[in-house]
Amino acid sequence: MVVKSLEVFAIRSYRDKCGLGVLGLSVFAAVGVSMLGGKAVSALDIQPGVDSYTLPGDSSEQIVVKNGANVKINLNGKTLRTSGVDSVIVDKGATATIEGDGTVTAEGTGVAPIYNNGDLTINGGTYLKDESKGAYYAILNHGNLTFNNGTVKMDNFTTSSLVDDGYYDFANDKEHKIGYVSGVGQEEPTMTINGGTFTGGAGIIKVDDNGTLTINDGTFSASYPKTDRMIIMNNHVATINGGTFTTAGGMNTVLMNRHYDGGHNEGTLTINGGSFVGQKLIHEESYDESSHSSTDAKTIVTGGDFTKIDTVKTPYTAKTNMPVEISGGTFKKDTEVEPAAEYKTIDINGGDKKVVPKDYVEPTDDTKKDDKEVTKPRAEEAKTKESGAAKIAAPNTGAELDQGSMISGFMALLSAGLAVFAKIKL
Repeated sequence: MVVKSLEVFAIRSYRDKCGLGVLGLSVFAAVGVSMLGGKAVSALDIQPGVDSYTLPGDSSEQIVVKNGANVKINLNGKTLRTSGVDSVIVDKGATATIEGDGTVTAEGTGVAPIYNNGDLTINGGTYLKDESKGAYYAILNHGNLTFNNGTVKMDNFTTSSLVDDGYYDFANDKEHKIGYVSGVGQEEPTMTINGGTFTGGAGIIKVDDNGTLTINDGTFSASYPKTDRMIIMNNHVATINGGTFTTAGGMNTVLMNRHYDGGHNEGTLTINGGSFVGQKLIHEESYDESSHSSTDAKTIVTGGDFTKIDTVKTPYTAKTNMPVEISGGTFKKDTEVEPAAEYKTIDINGGDKKVVPKDYVEPTDDTKKDDKEVTKPRAEEAKTKESGAAKIAAPNTGAELDQGSMISGFMALLSAGLAVFAKIKL
């Protein structure tokens, strides 16, 4: 028997502690009912055919969006707090959108408020991880995740990054939260951030094995007592088009870019825009040159505001020399910048400098004056000559007559007893 609520029906199942493996007992139940046979149900499974689900009240029930489902989840200003399990899981093959105000938090080690293997869009809400109640990420992404708005936050952090996009160890095909397991996660996870606030964590976003990150906007800030963590730690492919990135405390470097041998850690970081605050922009790292090398990583800078950065690049060891190709961006005047070939720096704003092409010529005041006083009148003159129609201005009226109606115009004015003076505009 299926019992429907006003919006949705769902299947509720007993699940093990990790949110895996149905123990064998599942029934249809009304949404919002968290009891089965007098016992609390540990998971709410959203199956295909369910279009929307609104959190009816504060809940401790895990939500799992199953393969084939396409659902909108409204947090409805409520709190979803789970213990020992991930709060929201989106399975591979499932599509979900989370919206509305509300808070999602997971207590326990190794569990996250969001664990995505499918296609997930987040349009609102707060996703909180408190490491005093168990260390782990606030978001683990092994699928396709688009973050448009909301807050991702970590309190009392000591070890974990706020967000992990990709696999900690791609080759581990036994543990799906660590490596790529066919049928569970997606081989090439992607994350796109169009807005929102990301704060806290021993590093904000870690791009792991086979992960791809694109940041178009958003606010990213972190304060950490040590210097070995950064806001963005890229191991594969990351592109920054916009956003504000601020470090504080001992964390004085904004970005890290690394390459590991093995094919799943390309180490390509592209910066096209954004505003960056910190002592250092890019941190290159190498632990063991025999196993991996940051010399194979590459950072490309085509734009951005770096006027609150003192140093572009700092090596982790003297052995590494990661290339940084700079073809754009604005920097502090005293910051050492080595532009790419065919580029140069010019002074701007009375104290900063900008990277531009070598053939760039800044417009002068005279050039701007010529544009206004010469070019525009000449264009109008050419347009008038093209029309081939001379005009007559009637005094005191501002009216203009074309040459073909000149005689009739004069006759009309004379018959009215008016004195007319005509001037032909050439």
